[in-house]
Amino acid sequence: MSQRRRLQPISAVILLLALSLPPYIFASHNQDQPNHESNPISRFQNYLKINTAHPKPNYTAAVDYLTDFSATIPTLQTQTIYLTTPDKPLLLVTWLGSNPSLPAILLNSHLDSVPAEPSKWIHDPFAAHLTDDGKIYARGAQDDKCMDLGLLSRVSEEKLAWLAKHSKSTTSEERPIWSLVLTLAHQWSREALLTLCLDTSTIL
Repeated sequence: MSQRRRLQPISAVILLLALSLPPYIFASHNQDQPNHESNPISRFQNYLKINTAHPKPNYTAAVDYLTDFSATIPTLQTQTIYLTTPDKPLLLVTWLGSNPSLPAILLNSHLDSVPAEPSKWIHDPFAAHLTDDGKIYARGAQDDKCMDLGLLSRVSEEKLAWLAKHSKSTTSEERPIWSLVLTLAHQWSREALLTLCLDTSTIL
């Protein structure tokens, strides 16, 4: 077995660890920051305001939001797939590697969350309230919307660009050798035959 093949799993682990940290933890928690989509905190809050809690999760709005954000990131390809019914879309986001013949790295996150009981919250669970000490109160903030947006934000904020610079790509475009595929779906999407699932910011 060649040295390159032995190093591939290590590279994959580094990639997973880099992606598993939501980007907003590095941002300044300031309520006075302008509310625009270039601000990762505001972007996260706007995503949290989309109600994807059961029993009636709005998957379509969530997929539309993530698709619009993906469109701002160069080189990404998006595709919406319907495995079951029209109200349960699955968003497939692909960064095509320089060698598509190699196996892709597949990361999965889910869009839905458990039901919210507003009477038991100190803040509206769909207002994404940000406190002065940097806490965000919202249903799905940890499970699993931080991962949904965190994965895409890592691509946008040059984590993968750094990895691409250290890959042995033979093209002028900076991209990794392997392809990266993100699936953002409903209820774990067991029917999609996924090989790796991220939930609550933890590798399972």
